[in-house]
Amino acid sequence: MGEKILKRIEEGQSTYEKILRYIPGYRGYKQKEIRRETDRLVRSRVASFVESGRKKLDRVLGAITKERVDERARRVDRLTKELTMLVEKIRHASHGYAGLFDAIKVREVELDNLVKYDASLAELSQKVDETCQSALLAAEQRQFDNLDKALDMVDEYTGRMEEMLSRRDETILGTGER
Repeated sequence: MGEKILKRIEEGQSTYEKILRYIPGYRGYKQKEIRRETDRLVRSRVASFVESGRKKLDRVLGAITKERVDERARRVDRLTKELTMLVEKIRHASHGYAGLFDAIKVREVELDNLVKYDASLAELSQKVDETCQSALLAAEQRQFDNLDKALDMVDEYTGRMEEMLSRRDETILGTGER
């Protein structure tokens, strides 16, 4: 996903931007900016999948609380809150920028790793959204065993995404897994 966006950005550059790449130092600067923008776009996509899943869980909560509030409703409410916090973490995650005088510089390799890392987050976020859709269908059809299974999967995916986001800074600094 990240590589497709990167290629599309590079293809969309104007003739003026292509000429500027021949100025010493500008090419590296521009390539980093393109990688950062790619990362931002991928994270935006990840956040939109998670947000879509959260909205579906809101609807699940409405569907299962028509009759009574139970432990399942509290669980859905907790997951909804977790997804809301996850969306905010994704939207406000570091974008691979290091200042001129920072001790650790973010190079193109780390930015490329970051885009790949966020692309794997995108795949997982899509699974969150799809699983929330399954939960919604199960709730609407009063198939509570299927709903519980879907909620288990949302919980697992959310935990994996939280873990990945917590390791994301290590990827930027080049100290994490590759």
